[in-house]
Amino acid sequence: MELMTIKETEEESIRYHCDDNGLVIAESDSTDTVTAQNIWGHKPLARKSAVTIIHPNFYDSTRWRGEIILFFRTGGFHLLIAIIITIALFKIGKSLKEKNIERNSPGRIIGISLIVFSIVSLPISCILSLGPIKHKQEIDVKPITDLQLSNNVDSLIEILRSLSSTEIDAGQYNIGSISDHLLAAESNKPNKPFNNMRIEVEDGIKKDTGDSAFGGIKEKMVCNSSNVEMTVILFYGLGSAREYYESEIRSGSGYNYGICKKGGSKDNRYFYTFLNQSREDSGGCWTLTNQFTSITVFQKENIMIKLQEGTDDKNDRHTNEYIKVVAESLKKLEQ
Repeated sequence: MELMTIKETEEESIRYHCDDNGLVIAESDSTDTVTAQNIWGHKPLARKSAVTIIHPNFYDSTRWRGEIILFFRTGGFHLLIAIIITIALFKIGKSLKEKNIERNSPGRIIGISLIVFSIVSLPISCILSLGPIKHKQEIDVKPITDLQLSNNVDSLIEILRSLSSTEIDAGQYNIGSISDHLLAAESNKPNKPFNNMRIEVEDGIKKDTGDSAFGGIKEKMVCNSSNVEMTVILFYGLGSAREYYESEIRSGSGYNYGICKKGGSKDNRYFYTFLNQSREDSGGCWTLTNQFTSITVFQKENIMIKLQEGTDDKNDRHTNEYIKVVAESLKKLEQ
């Protein structure tokens, strides 16, 4: 069922509508008018703005001029320019190659180089023009990496409960609306860093199905706020924690969003992704949006912590604040 959280500012009220996985799929204002929709695959794929949703066929006397200006900022336009340049380079290279028959002549070498460059650059241009823009960022990981935890933490549930305003029953998660719980959490938001917490696995058992969890997972909790979603997994052993962390790098967050920085030692390590700026879908000519997403992942002994932040303001970031809050709570587990 749909989840909803509300972000209140002096200027506006934004309601974030989430799917069962906690991903924001739509936004609305205080009048329940949909202002944006997000399309997800294994990562954010597209975003439709309010104009596209509410007035798909509306045009006024000046809008076409704005659309022309906007087109010059789209990924579709950038790709078109890249294709034109690629074709031009290919033709120049081919001409130089044909005019210089001698095998090692400078003109022939330059021509072949231009042909190769034009071929190689085309898929790269597609990725850069149609994919998200990856911005470098700095995340302060030291509050967690500097902790000295036991190598066999037994439980984290009570610690995370102390950080959350309310707890959602994962056993009822797929069959009942929990909007009331989320709204209640919003009212208590100043008291706790996270609005709600959901226990998905406890003592190796999935809360929603009663089946055994795979991958050596003992506990899995998901905590949400209006800014950050945090997933914490406690494993029975170090081996499972290491495997899960490596999979996050190879085929999970690191692969999907790109690794900006990683470091640490064998069982005390981290990585964080680039700050990904998403684009609208093909209907919007892959226009850059103001939606930014980044992920920070820690392996701390037999614990894995994953913080995902989505924001519409590149300069309004909260991951560092949440890292400090979580580190302060984990100090209870220090040796």
